[in-house]
Amino acid sequence: MSEILQVQALRPEREGEDSEPGELPRIDRIALYIDDLDRCPPQRVVEVLEAVHLILAVPVFVVILAVDPRWLLQSLRLHYSELLPQRTAADKRGDEVGAAWRSTPAHYLDKIIQVPFALRPMGESSVRSLIRGLLPVATVPTGLDDAVLADTAG
Repeated sequence: MSEILQVQALRPEREGEDSEPGELPRIDRIALYIDDLDRCPPQRVVEVLEAVHLILAVPVFVVILAVDPRWLLQSLRLHYSELLPQRTAADKRGDEVGAAWRSTPAHYLDKIIQVPFALRPMGESSVRSLIRGLLPVATVPTGLDDAVLADTAG
């Protein structure tokens, strides 16, 4: 597939002309959107991350992960628990050299996620504002009496 897409990218773009029968449309990018990965078991999360890492080797792919990063980190900790060293006494004392060389799940994610974008949690007032914006309440013009309102309602 990578070779097909590379050949297509080299082909000159012809505006306004119909493609020939059997000719594939030109594809510049393929965006893969992955959502709700934080609802998957840790094993599936790691499998998806490994697949994303492989697919990013193909230049035409862009992958967007919409996920709680805490779940990614925890899934990696569980899956690679034998490979990730436990905190040692030197780490607890603050041995900066040892800590700098210790592998972490965050290091693994840094190799896959190239442009992290985090959204702050919404507070109560922000949720209210969002709901009001999505579900506008009809306002009643002032000066109308109850009889007029009853006639328009029924």
